[in-house]
Parts: sequence; C-alpha cells; structure tokens
Amino acid sequence: MSIHSLLILGHNIAKTNWKPISKSAIWAAATLAFFSSARLGEILPNSEKNFDPVCTLLWKYVRFIDNDRILIFVPSTKTSSTKGEILDLFEFIPNLCCPVSALKRHLIESKKRENFSMSDPVFLFESGKGLTTRKFNEVLAYTLADICDPETDFFSCHSFRAAIPSLVANYPDKSAPLGSSWGPWGRASPSAMGCRCCWRVQTPRPS
Repeated sequence: MSIHSLLILGHNIAKTNWKPISKSAIWAAATLAFFSSARLGEILPNSEKNFDPVCTLLWKYVRFIDNDRILIFVPSTKTSSTKGEILDLFEFIPNLCCPVSALKRHLIESKKRENFSMSDPVFLFESGKGLTTRKFNEVLAYTLADICDPETDFFSCHSFRAAIPSLVANYPDKSAPLGSSWGPWGRASPSAMGCRCCWRVQTPRPS
C-alpha cells in the first residue's frame, strides 16, 4: 500500500453511495493503519455482532489532544497481549489522508448512531455491526479493483502493515515524501522535516 494507493482508496470510497458512517469507519481504519503500521486485526472488532471489551479498541481509549494529535490505547496486540500499546498519532499535512482528521470525522458520524456510547468499539457501522478484517478486505477488493489485477496482485489488511517502513526504506537519506524517520519502536516517528506521523510504545492498561 502506497500513499498513492491510499488516496485512490479514499477517492473511490467517497464516490460510493454508502452511508456516511460506513465511509468514515473504513477511511479512518485505513488511514490509522497506514500511518501507525498497526495491525488491522488489533484495531478492528473480531466479530460483526459480538466483541470482547477487554481486547477491543473502544472510543474511550481514544484521546483527542489539541487539534492535531490523538493518543490511542490499543488494549490487545500480538506483541503485548497483557499490557497493550499506545499509538501517539499526529496530524498529516496535506490532510486529504490525515488519520487525525479521519478519526475526528468518524467520531462525529458515530455519535449520530442510536445509543452511541464511548464504550462502543471505534469501528462500527450504523447498524451496530463491527467492521471486521474480513469486511475490510472485501472493501479493498471492491474499491481498488481498477488498479489491481486480482490474479497477480491484491490488497489486504496486511498491505498496510509495511506501508510506512517500505516508504522510509526507499529513502535512506530520510528524504521520504512523508518526511518520516524510523523510531526506536519500529514505527514512523517525528522527523527533522517537521512532518509527523506516529509513535508506538508499550504501556500499562489505563484505569
């Protein structure tokens, strides 16, 4: 997944006749996964109808700081199942694919849901069903069909995991278009160019 492919994904999502909350959920998940290198299985509900609040990303774990920063506690990860991790996510400019803007918009749409609660999973549709990795993969296949040959190439949830690392690796002099540098936890971090992405650190579960 490249920044170009991400922008095409956003454009094609915008062209659909899906409900606003469906668009915002998918786009917020895509930008969050892209810029944080988070596993989508860590941030999406593992079931459409049932979820375990102990290991599911809930709105109460998302903290908006000022206008350009979000702290996200991921309660259960592959590498830190008991303590969880925090994503320290920053605004990306231009904000056509900014994860902070996308999550803000998704919160606005989510609050329109009947019986909305901050204890809800972040990525729910209007019906209350969860956006699972399976559904996300189906969306990718549909929205990116025009730039992908399904017989030789395809996009999936796993495509986002290495997006930033691959970009940075192609620019060893740190002149990557995103201005990202490689942080000590293996995630994109603030760079000297001033274009910020994300820190990811292990942390105790918040009370």
